Amino acid sequence: MKCIYTIYVEAFRPSSQYFELLGSLFTRCMQYLLLLFFLFYNSFANCDTLQSSLEKIPSRDLVEIENLFRYLMLEEQFGYTLLGDKPISTIGVFKKKVIQSILAPKEYDMLLYRWNIWKKYASYFHSSNYSIIENESDHILEIYFINRNACKKIICENFTIFQNVLGREITPEVILKRIETSQQLVKEALNNSQLLYGILLGYGNSNAFGFEFMHKHRNYIMKPPKPFHEESLSLPVLIHLPYFMVFYNNAETAKLRETYRKERQEICAILNSSDNFLTILKKYLD
Repeated sequence: MKCIYTIYVEAFRPSSQYFELLGSLFTRCMQYLLLLFFLFYNSFANCDTLQSSLEKIPSRDLVEIENLFRYLMLEEQFGYTLLGDKPISTIGVFKKKVIQSILAPKEYDMLLYRWNIWKKYASYFHSSNYSIIENESDHILEIYFINRNACKKIICENFTIFQNVLGREITPEVILKRIETSQQLVKEALNNSQLLYGILLGYGNSNAFGFEFMHKHRNYIMKPPKPFHEESLSLPVLIHLPYFMVFYNNAETAKLRETYRKERQEICAILNSSDNFLTILKKYLD
């Protein structure tokens, strides 16, 4: 009986491997708990940071910043970069009086005015995934809204194309850094490649190739392009599909149109509220 008891105890006595496994599981559980704590803490910290930043801005300027963001996100489709997977969105504004400012003087002047107000307080808002930069010349101001994760993803998916233009030694990280720090994004960061520019703007590869061909030859030897959005601009929607021209109405373009329509539904669901400005800023600070 004693022998049987001894065997029974020995069989169920925890081994050193058991304690090692238990210790490993405990360590992993603690790591997950710390991760969850960090995520919740970071969420509350962002809210506190956002609130404190907003309190530093005079109410009059805050209204103009809110109007700027709403205009860029909805009217200029920057929302697809903030809340979707469009790598880069951009808008160009002529600084001197041209036909654009004559036809819509209030909109033209207010955009520049609001952009300058935003620049005064831009340092209050730090984002790990998004950046808003400007390229300025004597005649035009270009504003770029960049989704870093989406940029890295599309660069990696088309890395051979980027290497063919920028060199075999280039890396996705270096490309992204050039994009964010260049004074002339297309000319300096992309070696003046309209192909790479079109890919980063979310046009799809085939349309980006068409964009490059048109830019080089300055004519439409191929079939004339058509608008991507395929909808009336007077359609009463919160945000239209992105504006660009389709050179090849192929499977890639059809899939791209389906993707943007799905993203539009999600964007409208998020922004179709009275506090969409706070939603935009909170997402920007993620």
